[in-house]
Amino acid sequence: MNVVITPPKQTLKQKAKVKGRSGAGVSREEAIELGDAMLAERFDEARAELARLVAEVRESAAAAQPVADDRDPLLKLTRQIADTGGTFGHHAMTRVGRSLEGYLMALMGTGRRPEATVVTLHIEALGMLLGLDARGALGDGEIQLLDGLRKVAAKALAQAGAAPPAG
Repeated sequence: MNVVITPPKQTLKQKAKVKGRSGAGVSREEAIELGDAMLAERFDEARAELARLVAEVRESAAAAQPVADDRDPLLKLTRQIADTGGTFGHHAMTRVGRSLEGYLMALMGTGRRPEATVVTLHIEALGMLLGLDARGALGDGEIQLLDGLRKVAAKALAQAGAAPPAG
């Protein structure tokens, strides 16, 4: 089922003004069209930002050191992905980012390096979701993917003698 959310007229006119057109002389249809174009532009920007962050995580993971504190580069990038994904409706990416963040947080202070397989699986999942442009609510496939990633992370944490992440 497709749900269409129609913003109030005032918001649409404000969007039209932002695009350099007179808000008072813009029809509702023109305002909706302008608003949709602006949203599409923002989604394209978010997609590019997420792609950049996933690439940075991939690079950072190759040189991952034990997670010492909240300033860990891989942890910071993972949080950025989760936050950016959530802001732009990429809920599956947010959940995968939070899953990796939980894994890294559980390793914090243990002196152990992140298991390459766990990090790589998360990165590949992020890349796949980005390629699918999976926005919106999580479907069955995304939920199964997330469950699988969590199981892999939990197994790696158990082998490392670290407590599983909360939640």
